[in-house]
Amino acid sequence: MKAESMLKKSCKLSRRFYWNEEFRKASGMIILALAFISMSYIPVTAQVGEKGKPASSRVSTKSRKGTNRTNKSRKTKPPTSVSSAGETKSKSGAGVSQPVDVLVWKVGSPHEGDTPEKVIPIDLLIDAKELGYRLEMETFPAKGFAQRFFDAVSNGTEPDVLAIDNYGIIDGITTALGNFAGIGSSQKISRSLISVSESFTSLESGRGGWQFLVSTSRNYKKAKLLVFKKSKCDPEFTGNINVLDPRTTGEIKAAALSTSLAYFSGDRKKLDDLSGGEYGNASLAIGSGKSNINDMNICSLWGNERLAFVDSLVSYEGDQSIGQRNILIVLKKPNSVWNLVLLSDYTGIIKELYGQVPELSGRKTGGHEVVVWSEPQI
Repeated sequence: MKAESMLKKSCKLSRRFYWNEEFRKASGMIILALAFISMSYIPVTAQVGEKGKPASSRVSTKSRKGTNRTNKSRKTKPPTSVSSAGETKSKSGAGVSQPVDVLVWKVGSPHEGDTPEKVIPIDLLIDAKELGYRLEMETFPAKGFAQRFFDAVSNGTEPDVLAIDNYGIIDGITTALGNFAGIGSSQKISRSLISVSESFTSLESGRGGWQFLVSTSRNYKKAKLLVFKKSKCDPEFTGNINVLDPRTTGEIKAAALSTSLAYFSGDRKKLDDLSGGEYGNASLAIGSGKSNINDMNICSLWGNERLAFVDSLVSYEGDQSIGQRNILIVLKKPNSVWNLVLLSDYTGIIKELYGQVPELSGRKTGGHEVVVWSEPQI
């Protein structure tokens, strides 16, 4: 029903737009694209700034490919373990002793009973090197981890970054392997866990996962800088942003920035205004918390003077969340003002449109009135 509603709404909103002949030919693709976004959207249960968390009995359902992962998914074999100083540390602790700038703790699954390998992802090593940091990783099984973490907090030796693949490590969980206490049973520790979005996904196992900064750690501020170091667009793809009229590009960027500010600050009234009426139910849910935007970049876009699909990369910081996030902002311009049509996590549609509708991807559009469309039969 949501797809049908989205299709009909897109048809009604699209009547009497000023598009060129090539855009009119591509109109069917545009409608399908909007419907595809609507059908592909997966509701997010814990939005930016929210304190609600996924059920502890489930593992991460995040996937870079858009496919849900379960705790029984296949495991990915990691590369050879190496520290940011270029050395491999033995179990006895042998190796060159150097000051650690950011300490990462990674915990295994309470379902599998495994201890993750000591592997620092290469992308984090590169970013740390550029910042002049030395990273170190310690890994633990889920069994007994809560007490280990409690002791570390008492001694002031808690990690700067915590990576888990099951929320039972936070909330506590009972599995076939027994009962596991959660570190979130301590209110002090629960408040110190700052959820990281996207920046540290390379720490995830084949089962997915969550990453946190620990605000009480000794090097929390350095870990924060490492989070924001990840805010980069893909330089290989920008869509047709470079062929649009500079004035149009400026208008689209301004509308995207206003939308991002309203969304991350949880301003429903502003989102309604930007939507020209009411913020759509098919769009991303608005979180209860507020976040500050540190930086925003337009990574790519596809469109023209009347319709734009924008990939916006936002770096943000809230009370309980921090990181970066790519969001798809769909805008239309039925008159003199750009309106928000949709907010989504699925930015991949831009590359698909760019490749499948070449007439729009490389030429400017002129203006003549389009005949009213017939709504598709569903």
